[in-house]
Amino acid sequence: IEVKAESGQALDYTWKDKDGKDVVLYAKDEFTHDNSSNRQSGWLPITSDTTLYVTAKSRQQEGMKGCEEIEEITIKADAFPEIFVVKASDTVCLGTSAYIQVRTDITSSFSWSNGSDNNYIQEVVNKNDSRFTVSATSEAGCTSDTTFSVNVWELPTIQKIDTSICYNDSVKLV
Repeated sequence: IEVKAESGQALDYTWKDKDGKDVVLYAKDEFTHDNSSNRQSGWLPITSDTTLYVTAKSRQQEGMKGCEEIEEITIKADAFPEIFVVKASDTVCLGTSAYIQVRTDITSSFSWSNGSDNNYIQEVVNKNDSRFTVSATSEAGCTSDTTFSVNVWELPTIQKIDTSICYNDSVKLV
């Protein structure tokens, strides 16, 4: 997440956590160098709800004492929905329906690769490689997705041979 303190003045900034420890803000997408707790803005990896305190202090000029403002910033880290299979067809015959039903650990909306927006799909399988992808989006807009593969068996082929026999004769069926 990007955090930023805005001001039209030349200020010095310090970022602290709720325990008063310095928080390092990172240069955008670079978590290894050019990092500082004295940045106006920067990137911070967030994995849980976090409270930060930013102190903006005007730079002292000759004969004047600088001013200071402290602001609390609360960041709520919303979870990605975890997708669980409720029921799924492991193997189906070609031309029959595969059924997959899912649920999530938090309230979510669904979107399947076939366009369905239910928590399940039932679709006729017409190819050997049948993969179905579902995306679950939480109320906060966090999205997870997963792909399911269904094994598809070819239908057996029956060779029909018309033959004639006499009454009470026998025929061997292979």
